[in-house]
Amino acid sequence: MASIGRPKGILKNKNPSNGAYAQESNLDYGGFGGSGTGSGRSWDSVVSGSSSSDMTSSLLNIDSVGGPGSDRSLRPKLLEFVSRKGDMLFRPLGTDEIPISDRGNQPNTKDHFGIVPSMDFFLRVENSERRSHFFHSAQPGEIVLGELNSKTVSGLYFQLLCLEGGRSLYLEDLGLNAYCPISQMIPAIDPNNPNRIFSPGDLVRLEILSVKPELEKIVVGMKGNALTLEMKHSAQLGLVFEQDFPLPYKTAAFERKSKVTKTYEELLDECLGFHNPNSVTCLASAMGILNNRNTLMTGLRGVFPENEKGTTLRRVQNGRWAHGSVAEGIRHFKSGNLTEAFQCLNKALSIDGENVEGLVARGAL
Repeated sequence: MASIGRPKGILKNKNPSNGAYAQESNLDYGGFGGSGTGSGRSWDSVVSGSSSSDMTSSLLNIDSVGGPGSDRSLRPKLLEFVSRKGDMLFRPLGTDEIPISDRGNQPNTKDHFGIVPSMDFFLRVENSERRSHFFHSAQPGEIVLGELNSKTVSGLYFQLLCLEGGRSLYLEDLGLNAYCPISQMIPAIDPNNPNRIFSPGDLVRLEILSVKPELEKIVVGMKGNALTLEMKHSAQLGLVFEQDFPLPYKTAAFERKSKVTKTYEELLDECLGFHNPNSVTCLASAMGILNNRNTLMTGLRGVFPENEKGTTLRRVQNGRWAHGSVAEGIRHFKSGNLTEAFQCLNKALSIDGENVEGLVARGAL
C-alpha cells in the first residue's frame, strides 16, 4: 500500500501548494495551499490519525459550490456525500492503482498506445502565458530534461527542453533557464568516455528543487533529493542522450521543424499504438484504473461471486432458453410432427450445445 500523504483517489491533488485545485473548485482547504485561510497544517498532519468525518470537517470548508450565483442548497448535499464516501475518497492508493506516470516508468514506445505531444502544443497560446503557467504549476520533484548552456564556478545553467514523468510538456520554445548548484551535481557518466565532464551542449535529466514564479527562477539538481522512492529507481538523473528523450518531446521537436502543421487527430492517427486493439487495456493499467476499486459504489468494489459473473449468467440464461425449445420439440414429437420436433431440438442445441435433455431427445428421434 502507498504511504498516507496527500489525498488520493477521486480527491487526489498531486500539487496542492499551487492552489490550482482550490481556485477551480472554489474550495477552501483550510491552509493546505492556495487561498485557504485555515490553520496551515500539512496534509500528513491531518490525514494521519483522522477519521473520514474529521477530514471532511477539517479539509473542506465549502463557501460556495460552482461560484457566484450558484445554488447554495448543493452545499449540504456535497458535505453529506463527502462524509459518506470519506473512507474511499481519502484512502491511500494500492500499488496497482498508482499511475505509471507517477512512478516514472511509463513505456517509451508507440506500440503500446498512441503517444502525441501534450495538448498545449496544439493550442494557440502565447508563449508568455505558457511560461507563466509553467512557473506557477511546476513543483519540486518533477523531472525536466535540459541542454547545458554554460558552466560557472558555482554551478551549471541549462535551457529546459521538456517536462518528463507525471506531466509531459514541450518547453524548448519557451526559453526557460534553470540553475544547478555545484553541490547538486553528480559525475557525467558516459560508458564510452569514463573521463568525461559536463560540457556545453550536453543533455541532462534533472529534478526540480525549487521554483520562484515571481522571479522566474528555477533551481534544479541531479542527486534525486526531491524524488519519490519509485522515481529514484526508475528515473536516472544526470547525463542522457537523444535516444533517452520521451517520445512526446521527439514528436513535438520533429513537428516544430516540419513545414507541414498537423492537427492532434492527424498525429494520433499516425501512431501505431493508437490502432492497437489492446491500447485501452494498456492505458487503463497505466492509469491505475484496471481494477474494481476505482468506484464510489460500495457494491462494485468487492470480488463478484462466480455465479454472478457474465459467463455463468449467460450459461444459465442459454440453458433456460434451450429448455423451452426442448419442451416444444417434445410436444411436437408426441403429436407426431417429427420434422418440427427435430427443428426445435436443433435450435435448443444451437443455443446450448451441452443441454442434456436436448441431446437425449434428439437421439431418440
